[in-house]
Amino acid sequence: MRLGAVEMIASPGKRAAPTIALVLGLLGASAPGVALAQPRPNEAEARFGRGTELHRQGRFAEAAEEFLAAWRLSHRTELLYNAYVAYRDAADTRRASEALREYLDVEPRARNRPMLQAQLAAMDAQLRAATPTPAPAPAPAAAATPAAPAATVATVASVAVRPPAPTEPPRRSLALPIALISGGGVAVLAGAVLGVTVLSTESDLSSSCVGHVCDPALRGEADAARTRAVVTDVLLGVGLASAVAGVIVLLGSRGDAHGPVVGAACAPGGCSARLHVTF
Repeated sequence: MRLGAVEMIASPGKRAAPTIALVLGLLGASAPGVALAQPRPNEAEARFGRGTELHRQGRFAEAAEEFLAAWRLSHRTELLYNAYVAYRDAADTRRASEALREYLDVEPRARNRPMLQAQLAAMDAQLRAATPTPAPAPAPAAAATPAAPAATVATVASVAVRPPAPTEPPRRSLALPIALISGGGVAVLAGAVLGVTVLSTESDLSSSCVGHVCDPALRGEADAARTRAVVTDVLLGVGLASAVAGVIVLLGSRGDAHGPVVGAACAPGGCSARLHVTF
């Protein structure tokens, strides 16, 4: 009579019904390289049959025990694989890894060995992750420090505490004075250029007029010249005030935190600028 081995055919995450595959060789014959002192084929076959039936009933842990008993009687390595499958189906990862490890040890030419080794490594990693890390031992209680002598206490009490070193007040940023000076310079330059054009236009108009009588056709050009003259005054006044304010802020960057107040206004009679600085 021949002995069968349970082979599981299952998709990932789902158990499949066990099927029985015949193991080559009579039960009474020993596994290659293994000598049996007292082979008991009938008992081994019976244990295998009980394990197969228990596995079919879903009693996987009991089936694994029967497969191991049959392995110890017959030394058929396929029975170790059956025990691994049964323990795996019983969600007993520790015993499943033990059975699979023993199967790979006694069956060096096992079919699908690389895949089985990968499964064994995955189960070992799962077991390591599930093992709780032991809590660190409590540190021994520190010995009580003896009281310092009175002389030492007096010496420590007499040590003078150094006052904190004076800190230099923060310096002001140079961005504001530089911006004022740059903006003022640009305004003065623009006013100067515009003033040159105004003077040139007035010279042309004066040469076109006889006495104080001018051609009415030149009235529009004269009005435009007066407007440009006002704009020139504004640019020159604001530019000069901005530049002066920038210089004052730059020179007083280490003084009081109040900045300059610059104001400018223009009227038909001319433009004026006001600068107020507090030191």
